[in-house]
Amino acid sequence: MIKINCCNQRCGKLIITDDSRKKYCNKRCNNQANYIYKLKVNKWEIDLIKTRNKNIKIIEYLVNKNIFFVSKNELKILGFDFEVSNIPLFSDKEYKVFRYGNYGLKIISQSVCEIFLINKDEK
Repeated sequence: MIKINCCNQRCGKLIITDDSRKKYCNKRCNNQANYIYKLKVNKWEIDLIKTRNKNIKIIEYLVNKNIFFVSKNELKILGFDFEVSNIPLFSDKEYKVFRYGNYGLKIISQSVCEIFLINKDEK
């Protein structure tokens, strides 16, 4: 039998085990330790995902209200962040289209955007 402390910084319980490879007292501690590590190392990526998910919720809110044409200012007031979409789904000289979940956001002009459902064929 080997006595080691749980490697999760927030736990530290004493583990008595036969397996020398065991680092955590249970799956919850393992998951929590990985989450804490990701928060430190990949904070920018987690923030990007949260912002992108917020953008998706804003677009879904507008679609549920049957609003498909909206100004960039209105989107910004709702908390939409245009900075998380650097690479368009497709673009040409007239407009750029960005994907947010199952919806596309077409930048029609400097101030107007169109929201539309992306067909399964376009994925």
